[in-house]
Order: sequence, then structure tokens, then C-alpha cells
Amino acid sequence: MCSSDLVAKRVAERAARLVPDAKIIYLVREPLSRLRSHFLMLHRSGWQTKSLARCLGRRPEPRFLQASLYATQLAEWTRCFPAERILVIESSALETRRQETLRRVFAFLGVNPDFRSVLFRHRQNVTRHQVHPSALGRRILRSLPMRVAARVLPNPLFYHLRNVVLAPFSGASPDMTLTADVEAALRDRLRDEVARLRAMTGEELPGLG
Repeated sequence: MCSSDLVAKRVAERAARLVPDAKIIYLVREPLSRLRSHFLMLHRSGWQTKSLARCLGRRPEPRFLQASLYATQLAEWTRCFPAERILVIESSALETRRQETLRRVFAFLGVNPDFRSVLFRHRQNVTRHQVHPSALGRRILRSLPMRVAARVLPNPLFYHLRNVVLAPFSGASPDMTLTADVEAALRDRLRDEVARLRAMTGEELPGLG
């Protein structure tokens, strides 16, 4: 069993032990886009400094790749929870059909499916608004005051604080290029995971490519 499988197994088993009646919502997006976005998040947070290609070549595989192995991850949850308590939602559906998708989520949770809020129009963590830190910026992000702020502040407030603090300490975006062979192999692997996910859920999941 690889490290990704083992982590998923332990998390699912612990969740089933602590909250056996839990309902699981699994949010997915086109897996290569999700992988790239996760890598950029790690870079912006100061926890990743190498290129995407170098990170993907590491062994064991980086977590940001393992998190795009949807069928592998979900398999452990379906082993621990009945299918009727697991809902797979595409992030693209939240973008293009937000109210309809939220209605489905609320119905799954057993709460008022007709609930509305103006906050449903608010978007967070938009990539083009994010600041990539320089070397000094990464040290600032890891400082005690920023770590405390990340724990105690609401996420939207910390999101804006982080960008303001890092504005004078921004750096270049990381190298995201992959060779044609590496990208083709990666796409094949992720395509297989999507096919397995569709078979597991019986959902078309058109936004996954």
C-alpha cells in the first residue's frame, strides 16, 4: 500500500470511528487543474520553492499529486461509509450552477434546500489576486505572528491580511512547465482515476474532462 492509500485509509477509518453517522461531501475538479492549483497554493504559502517538474519527480509522490487521485482516495471512504452518505460534487458546478448545486448539497445534508444568502456570490482565493512570496516573504509567512493569525482569524480576513503583508515582498511565480512526455503520462494516469470515479459513483462528472 502506497503512502497516499495508507493516509486515506487511516483518515477514513478514524472518521468512521469518531463520527459514524457523518455525511461526506467530496469536492472534485478537473484533476490536472486541481494539481496545478494545489502546487501554486503551496508556493504562495511558502512551503514549496521548487519547480512543478522537480516536485513531481520526487519519491514518494508529493501529496498535491496524490490528492488528485480521486478514485483511490474515495475508495477508502466508500469502504467505511455507506454510499448514501457520500456525495461527490464538482467545483465547476458550484461555479456555473451554484444555486442548483447548493440546493442538492442542502438536501443531502437534510437542511432547508431553499436557503439563500448574498454570501453565495462571494469568491475566495481567486488565483489572479494571489501574491507569490519572495524568499523574505516566505520567512514572514512562517513567522509566529502570521501562524497565529492564520489560526485565529476568519479565513477571508486572513486572506486579505496575507496579501497586504506580502505586497512589498512578492516574487516570481514558480516554473509550471512539464515536458510533453511527462504531461502525457500524468494525464493518462489522472484520466484512469476519473474513469474509475465515474464507475464508482454512477455520475457523469462532465467537468472532469
